[in-house]
Amino acid sequence: MIKRYISLNSLQLLTTVTINDRQMSIAFKGGQSKPYRIHGSLITDDPILQKAIETDGGYGKSFIIYDIDDQTTIEKPIKIISQKRKEATMIEGIHSAQMAIEWIRRNLSVELDYNLTCRKIKKFALSQGYDFPDFTE
Repeated sequence: MIKRYISLNSLQLLTTVTINDRQMSIAFKGGQSKPYRIHGSLITDDPILQKAIETDGGYGKSFIIYDIDDQTTIEKPIKIISQKRKEATMIEGIHSAQMAIEWIRRNLSVELDYNLTCRKIKKFALSQGYDFPDFTE
């Protein structure tokens, strides 16, 4: 089973977890602040590492599980992303850029800049598997 963890407050986070009384460094990478905020993440299918992360004192404070995929292997993350784009969940009642940004912040834990174009906001939402049918440019 593949689990993806995200850092809650950092674009890049380097921390340690304990495995069998030994310290192991783990890195949450890939974060960016522009054009929208994406938190650093770590993807692993190692059950020992997953247990160490989930029992660490920083779990829930500095990092959390973002999603779990029990169908695919770690070699196929691109296909997971493309499937999410094809099967977008429709979110009704979002009529403006501000409403979309606030929904994304609240539900996806991503900080988007308020000066993004409508097209970029919709493109980001679609990349995460969501569509706002009432939100028009």
